[in-house]
Amino acid sequence: MSQTFPVEPSNVTFTYEQASEFAKVTLHGDYLLGSYLTRERLSAYRKQGFHTLVDFGCGPGNSTKPLTPLLQPGGRLVGVDVSEDMLAEARKLNAGFCVPEETTTPANSPGTLEYLRILSDSQGRETIPLDGGSVDAVASRVVLQELQTEAQLRNAFSEIHRILRRGGAFVSICVNDRITDQDFISMSYKPFPENQTRQDGLRKCLSTATALIWEKDRHWSQEFLDAALHDAGFSHVHFERPLPPPGLVPFPSQPDVSWKDESFFPPFLVFTAT
Repeated sequence: MSQTFPVEPSNVTFTYEQASEFAKVTLHGDYLLGSYLTRERLSAYRKQGFHTLVDFGCGPGNSTKPLTPLLQPGGRLVGVDVSEDMLAEARKLNAGFCVPEETTTPANSPGTLEYLRILSDSQGRETIPLDGGSVDAVASRVVLQELQTEAQLRNAFSEIHRILRRGGAFVSICVNDRITDQDFISMSYKPFPENQTRQDGLRKCLSTATALIWEKDRHWSQEFLDAALHDAGFSHVHFERPLPPPGLVPFPSQPDVSWKDESFFPPFLVFTAT
């Protein structure tokens, strides 16, 4: 059977200016794989669930709610992002789950979900508005490629390390730094042959399952990520490039549609750090 899935390329870019468009991205294809990997890697760190879990770079909230099964009863899930436009979309998307901050959460509650804006000082340094050592785990799903400078990335790692409690886990799903021209179920690098020769760590990507085009993604190398994580204070760092697990289909509503290049070339570089 031939594969069928939406193909609606446009000139919409992957930035905060199109928060309403990004909010339409549904959990399928490589987005589904990224969410699956995030939950699996986090759950391995704390089988009984987390009391406080942060979704770093939550965007319009489509990566946040899938994390709720990882919470302990009465737990707290916090999405943080630099864009107020994205956060506004996230609050709308997950309005039915949100609990007002002034409400006391019963011990048997499924938890609370809130969204906070990452703050920026006069020097451009960004701060996550949470106390040091107050978080059990931080998740980041396909976000780090949006950070274009080493200073931004190092600052993000330092902030994540600051808010984590001792022994807390940081799990990030990154774009595979070895990608050149693969064609995945949700994104394709094939229209951009310059990706095969570029040396600056930037890549272009055409989405094949949403009306979005990515430009100037920074595909951080494993070597640089490893060094930056250790410099930020993380001591145990593990990298992997997993393929989709057996039984996971990219489009749950279309079980006959199979993965494309994901079946032999991993779309993601995944790291866990504590």
